[in-house]
Amino acid sequence: MKKLRTTALVASVCLFAGGTLHAAELSVGGQVPLIAEVMGMGFTSLDLSVAATDAVVAQVIVSCNAPTFDVVFTAENGTDAGTAPVFNQMGSGTGTLDITAMDGAAEGSGTLGTGGVAPAVDLADAAGTLSTDTWSVTQTTATSDYVIDMTATWAEDETLLAGFYKETITVTISPEL
Repeated sequence: MKKLRTTALVASVCLFAGGTLHAAELSVGGQVPLIAEVMGMGFTSLDLSVAATDAVVAQVIVSCNAPTFDVVFTAENGTDAGTAPVFNQMGSGTGTLDITAMDGAAEGSGTLGTGGVAPAVDLADAAGTLSTDTWSVTQTTATSDYVIDMTATWAEDETLLAGFYKETITVTISPEL
């Protein structure tokens, strides 16, 4: 009987020890760094002595891998004056040339992230009151080297004095993770 009890005890210890499951859960992963870049190039060889319609005045290149981001476009002279964008004469001159339309639209190169909507930036309206606009993007893949053409329209103004006139467009990107 003693031998039977010992065998039963050993058998139950083996079953108990063998029935216990030991597991480890390991998390592995890595980081994808945030890319939120905006580069721009303004053209300074514009002939402002003649009227122009939708003349390309600048290009903006956007790359961003955040799920959502905003790109804010601001025409500085217009913002300072509380009006639409305007070319101001530099130096000692005081001449101004009103910009009747300034827009931003896709140029056609680069990649817009999946789900993103092409920009329709408007920095000047008929009332002459806009000088800031925001392009908001929600995407499921990254935007890469996406080119936006900034165009402007102005009328001929024979009263302007000779000199260099400029408008400054500030472009700011704000990613959200």
